[in-house]
Amino acid sequence: MSSAANPKWVPRNIVRASAWLARLLARHEVLAGVVAGLLPMMVRLALLPLAPVPIPSIHDEFSYLLAADTFVHGRLTNPAHPFWRHFESIHILQQPTYMSMYPPAQGLFLALGKVLFGHPWFGLCLIFVLLGMAVYWALRAWVPSAWALPGALLFGADFGIADYWINSYWGGATATLGGFLVVGSAGRLLNRPDGARLRNALLLGLGVLILANTRPWEGLIFCAGAGGLACARLFARHRRQSVVLLRRWLAVVLLVLTLGGAIMGYYCWRITGNALQFPYLLYRRTYGIAALFFWQKPLPAPHYNHEVMRRFYVDWEPGLQVDSRPFLPKMFVTRLQYIGRAAINSSKNRLARIPVLPLLLLVLWSGWRSRNTRWLVYLCGFFYAGLCCQNYCLFHYVAPLVGAGTVLKITAARRWSLTCSRIGAPVGIGALYLLVLTLLVWNSHRLVDSVPKPDTFGMRRESLRRSLQKIPGRHLVIVHYSPEHSEQSEWVYNEADIDRAKVVWARDMGPERNQALRWYFGDRQAWWLDPERHAGRVVPLGNSVLAPE
Repeated sequence: MSSAANPKWVPRNIVRASAWLARLLARHEVLAGVVAGLLPMMVRLALLPLAPVPIPSIHDEFSYLLAADTFVHGRLTNPAHPFWRHFESIHILQQPTYMSMYPPAQGLFLALGKVLFGHPWFGLCLIFVLLGMAVYWALRAWVPSAWALPGALLFGADFGIADYWINSYWGGATATLGGFLVVGSAGRLLNRPDGARLRNALLLGLGVLILANTRPWEGLIFCAGAGGLACARLFARHRRQSVVLLRRWLAVVLLVLTLGGAIMGYYCWRITGNALQFPYLLYRRTYGIAALFFWQKPLPAPHYNHEVMRRFYVDWEPGLQVDSRPFLPKMFVTRLQYIGRAAINSSKNRLARIPVLPLLLLVLWSGWRSRNTRWLVYLCGFFYAGLCCQNYCLFHYVAPLVGAGTVLKITAARRWSLTCSRIGAPVGIGALYLLVLTLLVWNSHRLVDSVPKPDTFGMRRESLRRSLQKIPGRHLVIVHYSPEHSEQSEWVYNEADIDRAKVVWARDMGPERNQALRWYFGDRQAWWLDPERHAGRVVPLGNSVLAPE
């Protein structure tokens, strides 16, 4: 019988190949980190002919893209427009300045992609390359390099191909980067003899700053839990050296946080006029009524200039909170599933329809059995409790915990392999590489199948925008919504410099105000857009016509 017909030939050679690769990259850890960052992203870039650069369609995406465009223009914010009421839109702050309501980290990476590669999406690609390197670096604090590399590749194959974190302009990629820096730094301090280097303290401070500028509440929960639990474990193991180590680390971390906090305060001051006033909170007080935490009460509804925004904040958003109202069983289960997806798989039941929660319990039980990883199990519980304080939750809210979940998953796989395998660790490593290959193929197929159809909102808006870009001159599109229009399909989003934009999108505010807006943009061709009535096509407006019949 030939070796090819022998069923034992395939796993045996996978084991040998993975063992050889592990020995090679164990001697070149920088190369291993680069491979972990580049390989999944090269697969995603190779799929661009079949799954092109994503088109924005979600409110959050347009908000982040506004921040990126602002930074590309060399500004922290934009002056309020004289006709700002026509440009009001969801998740966009109009007063006292015109800017995204979100923290700046995601927008900065998108701006970097625009500057370096000509398109904001490549900033997300850069995030995932750094993420792959950070995952490998963090895992090296907990497991040997032979296990850290497939663990990092597994993360990239899971999150970096078909997930919405890479195929849109929102998500949790940037916050996940901060979480891995925190977990890797804490793991080095606790588990490695050379872990007390000040370089790791600098990376810890950087990770905290990234979390503060992506997911402030979840980042606060995560950092408070990680810091308290890591310090408790450090004192339990090295009481005499703990004070000296913590004194040095805290000095470096506080220096980084002080500098970063000053920059954050200046950023807030430029946008809101108050260094202690976050743009997000100002926007929520201006438009939102739903309470963010269970101990808060809903705010009274403010005056809305546009019915679509009233429906979004008064009707839709409180309805979203009903699905995750505090202290209901469904709320606890939903958040636990998010924790499981953060630790096991980025999308529930993605591969072989394996339930997430039983695997999460096995991973947590395995982490509990080891004194080195037990504090990470406590951290998961602490984070889960903080997550239950919120009135609603989405998967990317759990992004800071993905680092701790990945460490628990890989350490559990290594422990099970060493315990149950007859051959030892290489079998487990080979299984991880095989799972990486399976996920790469699986998610590549999913990505191609999930390419948006031409009739989706995002594609229709982008098609219209590109058509107007090809017409000579500059354009003003006045958008009128019918009563049946969905508040999730928002056409009115603009660039950072509205007056110089090729296409300006404005809301219909009646003949008199529309005419004043047209006088202001007198050099532009005016168009009328009723998405429901005209099927997403624009109708030209003559000089004496304010709206088509």
